[in-house]
Amino acid sequence: MKRHFILFFILTSCIVFAQNTYKDGVYFGTYDFNDSKSWKPQLEITIKGNKIVLAKMDYINATGSLKSADKMYANTMKPKSGIAPQEAYTELNKKILSLQKVPVDSVTGATTSTKLFNELAKAILIKAQKGDKSSTVLPMNTTYTASDKPDGRGYTATLAVTYTNGAITAVNYNEFDAKKQDKKSSDYVNSEMLKTNKTTWKDAIGKLEASLLKSQNTFSIDTVTGASSSSQRFIELSKVIASIRGVK
Repeated sequence: MKRHFILFFILTSCIVFAQNTYKDGVYFGTYDFNDSKSWKPQLEITIKGNKIVLAKMDYINATGSLKSADKMYANTMKPKSGIAPQEAYTELNKKILSLQKVPVDSVTGATTSTKLFNELAKAILIKAQKGDKSSTVLPMNTTYTASDKPDGRGYTATLAVTYTNGAITAVNYNEFDAKKQDKKSSDYVNSEMLKTNKTTWKDAIGKLEASLLKSQNTFSIDTVTGASSSSQRFIELSKVIASIRGVK
């Protein structure tokens, strides 16, 4: 019985050790594209003596500026969420140093950053077990939204495009008047367009949305007959979303 217990203890210890063995080094992770605010999350983790000794979370934009150093962004974010970016990243870094694993608990006011931190840290630590120091690049899964200015009739166009694992999985376009009433659900707008163009506004826009889902290219969208004005606005907003995402 005693021999069995000793053998079990040795085997269990080996398994635990194997699960937590990391190779010394500096490991880096980021995302393939920007988030919905044109920032790209990044995380650097340093391993020494089989321990996480340093973690540095931040976001970077197209100019190379870090969100943690953006005082204007901090002044905008803190009153709304109760925490500035630098404070949130510091908390996340401390949590993983203390826990030595992921996921870490969410930081109040920084739910999205916590989610992205955990995703990056998990992928990085898997590579750290093998000593693979190549950069980790994850797909940015999020919804991008862009709007333009009111047209001559007072309608503002809004386009939302969702990306999942590198693919466009949802597209939603609509136009709203000053009272936030939209064209898609407007019986008047759709019935009037049906009289003159033999299609409703909703159906015409549906073709635009389907076109983007099919092409998977925000720079390759055909106009829809009978909705040339809305088609052009749709195309222009698609380009804006591509710019936000960081597509070149």
